[in-house]
Amino acid sequence: MRGRTQIKPGAPNRALQAVAGLRASAFALTVAVTIGTAIPTALGAESAQKESQSRFEQRRYYRSALNHLRAGRTTSFRREREKLRDYPLLPYLDYAEMVRRLSQIKPAEVLEFRARWQEQSPIADRLYRAWLRNLSRHNHWQTYRDYYEPSGNAELACLNLRAIYRTGDKEEALEEVQDLWLVGRSQPKACDPLFDVWVAAGYLNDNVVWERIRLALEGRKTTLARYLVRYMEPGTQGLAHAFVRVHRTPDALRTTRNYRADTPRNREVVAHGLKRLAARDAPLAQQLWRHYGPRLEFTPETAQAIEDRILIQSARQDTLDPEDVLALLEAPEPPKVEVSEALARHAIRRQAWEAAQRWLEALPDAVEEHPRWQYWHARAEQSLSPQQPASSFDTHGWPPEAGVESDLMPPAPTVTSSVQTLRALAADRGYYGYMAADRLNLPPRLSAEELRLDPTLVRTVEQRPGLQRALELFVMGDLTNARREWRFTTRAMSPDARLAAGQAAMQWGWHRQAIQSTIDTAQWDQLDLRFPMAYPELILVQARAADVDPGWLYGIARQESAFMPDARSSAGALGLLQVMPRTARITARKYGIRYKQSRDLLDPAKNVRIGSIYLGEMLERFDRNRVLASAAYNAGPNRVERWLKTIPANPADIWIESIPLRETRNYVQNVLVFAYIYGERLGLDPMFLQDHER
Repeated sequence: MRGRTQIKPGAPNRALQAVAGLRASAFALTVAVTIGTAIPTALGAESAQKESQSRFEQRRYYRSALNHLRAGRTTSFRREREKLRDYPLLPYLDYAEMVRRLSQIKPAEVLEFRARWQEQSPIADRLYRAWLRNLSRHNHWQTYRDYYEPSGNAELACLNLRAIYRTGDKEEALEEVQDLWLVGRSQPKACDPLFDVWVAAGYLNDNVVWERIRLALEGRKTTLARYLVRYMEPGTQGLAHAFVRVHRTPDALRTTRNYRADTPRNREVVAHGLKRLAARDAPLAQQLWRHYGPRLEFTPETAQAIEDRILIQSARQDTLDPEDVLALLEAPEPPKVEVSEALARHAIRRQAWEAAQRWLEALPDAVEEHPRWQYWHARAEQSLSPQQPASSFDTHGWPPEAGVESDLMPPAPTVTSSVQTLRALAADRGYYGYMAADRLNLPPRLSAEELRLDPTLVRTVEQRPGLQRALELFVMGDLTNARREWRFTTRAMSPDARLAAGQAAMQWGWHRQAIQSTIDTAQWDQLDLRFPMAYPELILVQARAADVDPGWLYGIARQESAFMPDARSSAGALGLLQVMPRTARITARKYGIRYKQSRDLLDPAKNVRIGSIYLGEMLERFDRNRVLASAAYNAGPNRVERWLKTIPANPADIWIESIPLRETRNYVQNVLVFAYIYGERLGLDPMFLQDHER
C-alpha cells in the first residue's frame, strides 16, 4: 500500500518488543495508580507495598473528609483529618475547611496559614486571595486595606482602590483608576463599581476612551471596543463607530468620502483599516492607499508601515506588481526583515530562484544564519546549478569521511557549497535538518542522549513535599492544582533537579511535566523525556483502527496537547488530540460512537478514538498525504483546498513554506519531525517524507 509505514526489514522483533514494553509500562502504571501510589524509585519492594497500602487508605480518608466537609459534617471531617497528619495533601484539607468559614475566620488564622505555606505551596496565596475577596463582599474595607499586598491581580487591585475610596481617601483612589481602566481587555466585574464612580466624577475624557478603543481593536476585542463608543462625546462618536466598523469590514474604506478629514484620529482609522484590508485583499488595499496616501498627512513611519503591510500581504497572496519588486531589488537600502522574508517566500513559491537568492542575501546575517534560510539558500543554489550525483554517498547514505580511502571506493566528486550546507543542516534534529537529509537521501538523525542522573538525586527530588503534593493531586485527578504545585516547586530547582523531577513524572505517567522539564532546562536531546510513549495501547490500537501511521498520530498528539488530557484551547478544542466539539458530534454520529457533551472529549479513550477517525478522514481526503492532512487538521480542510488551488502540493518543502498561516506552517513542520521521532521510537521504518508527499 502506497505511503503506509512498514515494520523495518529485520526489525519486527524490535517493534514487537517496543510495543510489549510499552504495554508492560502502561500496565505497571495502571496498577500503581490503582493501588494508590506511583511507581516507586526510592523504596524497596516490601516497603513500597506497605507505602502503597498506606497511601491508598490515605486517599480514601481524604476523599471521605472532603465529602464530610461539603455536607457540613464538621465532627466527621475532623475525625478523618486526624488520620492524615502525614499525608501530603493535608494543607489542601485545611484550605478547604478554612474557605468554608471565611466569613468567621480571623486575620491571624489566615496570616498564620499563609506564613506557614507561602514558601512551600501556592495554596497559601489562594487562601489569602479568597479571604480578601470575602472581606470585600462583606464590606470590611478597612481590614481589606490593612492586609492587601500588590500582586498584579487586577481584581484585587480594583478592590483595593474601592477599599481606599470607601475608607475616606476618595481622591487618592480615583487618581489611580485610569491605569486599571486603560487596557485592551475587559476587566473583572469587581472593577465595575469603581469605574462607575470614576466616570461619574469626570475623570474620563475622549482621548482616554479613544486610546482604549484602539487597544481593544489591536487585541481583537471588537465587542469591548463597540461598547466603549458610548463613552465618547456625542460629536466624536461617529468616528469612533467608524473605527470599529473599519476594523470589522475594512473594505468600508472604499466609501472614501466618509474618511476625508485630515485629522489624527481619521488618519488612524484609515491606517488601521488599510492594514486589515491588506490581509484580505491586498490589491484593493493598494488601490485605496494610492487614494488616501497623497490626501492625508501620514507620518513617514505610518506610511512606511502601511506600505510594508500591503507589500507583505501582496507577496503572500501572489499579487505583487513586478515593477514594485524590481524597484525594491534596485533600492540602495534593503527593506525590513519581515518584508525580505515575505518576498523570499514569494520567490520560493514561484520557484524564481535567482530572485529568492537576492532576497535571502538581503537578510541580516543573524537572520540569514537561521536553518530555514540556510536551507533555502542551498535549495536555490541547487536549482540554479547541476546536482551532485548520488554516487558521492556511501552505502549507509552518509558521505565518506575525509581521509578515508578504499580500493573499492571511487574518487569522491567535488562537493558543491549547496551540498555542504545541506550536509551540515542534516546533522541536526529539526524540520530543516530533516528536510535537508531528505534531499540528500540521508536518514534523519535523532541525536538522542541517554539521561544520566544520580539515582540518589532522583530519589531525593521525588520525595520533596511539593512534588509529593503534585503527585497526589495528579493521581486524584486534580490536574490544575497538580500543575500549580509542580511549577511552584520546580521553579527554583537546579537544572539537574528539574530533570530528575521530569524523570519521576515520566515514571508516574505524567507526560506533560516530563516534557516541561526538558523545556525548562533546554535539554533538547533528552528524547525519552521530550517524546514520552504516552497512552501506548490507546494510541496504537486507535491508529490501527483508523488506518493511520501510529508515529504520525503520536506526533499530532504531542503537538496538540503534549499529552494533557484536560487541555483546552482558546478556540474550544479539547483533550489529547484537541478535538473541536462540533467535529466530535459529527464524527460520533457518523460512526455510531456514544457522545453526549463536550466534556466527553476530556476522556482520553473517547478523545483519541474520535480524533484518530477524523484524522483518518483527512488523510483519505488528501490522498494519504500527511503534509496536507496535518495542515487540514490544524487549519481546516477547506482552507487547505483553497491553498492547493494556487500552490501545488509538490514539492512539499515549497508548499509547506508557502502556507499563509504561520501557526499552521509551524504546526506541519513540527508534526513531521515528531512523527519521524515517534516512528523510530516505536521501532517502525519511518520516512520523513513519503514518496508521494515529496
